[in-house]
Amino acid sequence: MPDLNWFEHFSNEPRKAQAFYGEVMGWKVASFPMGPSTYDMILRGDNLETMIGGYATPKPGQRSHWISYVSVQDVDATAKAAAANGGRIVEPPHDIPTVGRTARIADPQGGEICPFKSNAGDPPDSPDAPPGSFCWNELHTSDPAGALSFYEKVLGFSHRSQQMGPSQTYHILSRGGVERGGVFGDGAPGAANWLPYVLTSDTDA
Repeated sequence: MPDLNWFEHFSNEPRKAQAFYGEVMGWKVASFPMGPSTYDMILRGDNLETMIGGYATPKPGQRSHWISYVSVQDVDATAKAAAANGGRIVEPPHDIPTVGRTARIADPQGGEICPFKSNAGDPPDSPDAPPGSFCWNELHTSDPAGALSFYEKVLGFSHRSQQMGPSQTYHILSRGGVERGGVFGDGAPGAANWLPYVLTSDTDA
């Protein structure tokens, strides 16, 4: 799922988070210097070619959460489009040395996502991703219609809708002819959030 190409977990207790996901998902950690500190990469395998995300420390007052990165051609233009369409810029566009450029934006309901332009480009779509890989990304929101309008205008997604039972509708997001994620909501109040899914060989286990 390279169009949503990086996933970052923020925790005030990163070592506990790493131990948890290592036990449950089989993920490993590789630490890299990033300026005066280090950045812990998430590996689904034994080498750097299997890195799929990272661990970071949240700002004071923030709870543990996941943030998803979505590939764009122009981070600055995407951030401006977010603000122009009822969202806001949480973190302004900035460079990550040797890696690329990113920002952090929020949709009108508060769901946050990071537009990202990689220096290395995106990997090709792979329909046969192994267990431990991120495989889906789902937005839970109180206003699905508003969210769909925002993400279509700002990130270029299209969507199709399907019924999930007698009273619920699920909206599937596509870009580049590939289904990338979904939007779900029942109108209940509360801040929106993106939830990444991980592929496993045995969900019950």
